[in-house]
Amino acid sequence: LDTEPWLRDPSLVPIPWRSISLNSKNLTIAVMWDDGVVHPHPPVIRALRETVEHLKKSGIQSAQENHKHVQIISTSYE
Repeated sequence: LDTEPWLRDPSLVPIPWRSISLNSKNLTIAVMWDDGVVHPHPPVIRALRETVEHLKKSGIQSAQENHKHVQIISTSYE
C-alpha cells in the first residue's frame, strides 16, 4: 500500500494505510462455517478449524455465525 495504487487506478478509494492496536482480550471474530446453501470443501473446513485454534491460543475469541440472513433473503425469491 506504500505504492498508493489509487494514483494509478481511479476506481480505488484513496485510503492510506494506518496502524492500529487491538486488545485481544476484547476481540471476537465471527466464523461462518457455511451459509446454509453452499458448504465448503473439506480442506477449507480444516483451514477454518486450524485458524480458530490459533485464534484461541492467541487469546482471541471466536463466535459461530449463523446463516439466518440467507433464509430471510431466500424468502424474497419464492
